[in-house]
Amino acid sequence: MVFFSFFALRFIGFYFLNHLQSEARILGNNIRFAQLTNTVNVAGLIFLLLLTYFFGFRGYLFAIAFTPFVALFFFRRENFQSLKVPSANFNNKEMRNYGLFSAGTALLSDTLFSADVLLLSFLMNAVAVANYKVAILIPANITFLALTFMQSDFPVLAKNYRNKSFLQNYIANYYKIFIPLAAGILMLGFIFRREILHLFFDEKYAANSTVFFVLLAGFGLNLLFRNLYGNLLSAVGLMKTNTVISFFTLLLLVIFSFFLVGKFGVMGMAVSLTLSMLIGGFLLTFSFYLYWKDLK
Repeated sequence: MVFFSFFALRFIGFYFLNHLQSEARILGNNIRFAQLTNTVNVAGLIFLLLLTYFFGFRGYLFAIAFTPFVALFFFRRENFQSLKVPSANFNNKEMRNYGLFSAGTALLSDTLFSADVLLLSFLMNAVAVANYKVAILIPANITFLALTFMQSDFPVLAKNYRNKSFLQNYIANYYKIFIPLAAGILMLGFIFRREILHLFFDEKYAANSTVFFVLLAGFGLNLLFRNLYGNLLSAVGLMKTNTVISFFTLLLLVIFSFFLVGKFGVMGMAVSLTLSMLIGGFLLTFSFYLYWKDLK
């Protein structure tokens, strides 16, 4: 019961966070959006590392529950008092469907990064779960780099959803930044994988260094495929495609886990998540390519 109470509190915090992020994007204030998102994500990473280290699982629950509330430091009442909403004719059914599929995609994405731990607890034991959580903690948090970059540009992408050359240039510029960044993260992660686990956790977890690197590679590739093309599909209005692929990715994780965890243990779960994200990323890439090539 306490476990679910923390997650319920986390959802309330995410309501405030998403509300303030939406306000910044609507007003075109990318600097404020980036400051808000980066502050919450960096604070979340620090809270997770420190509280988990000192208080164990209780610290982990406290960190994930209260991190989104950091966004309230960016609340400004005057922004709402001066906001003028222009009149526009929307297709209510289309907007409603987009909202439903957006919620579905967000739910499935969050479930994907919770299902691995739940499946591991079902298929193995508490020690395996603890080792896996330590190995995934840092890799899972590198995705905020791409999310911040993409979400701040979302209104511009949505305005240019039929502009073929703009979308092509955006992807090229994205890769100019994130291919070297992902390569650098993977190189450092491979060289210092044992030292990183020893520094932030304990010497006994250094044995999970290979699992750590497999997950780091998975989330590094996530930066280049799933994060990029998932957000692009959302920006051009193909949210239903996003939802279907997210569901399929979750299904793949379950299937891979039942085959690989029993044979390879914690490493099997790391490979299962990495393969699921990679296949999902390729499907998102292909779906966006089909949309892009039909543009004139």
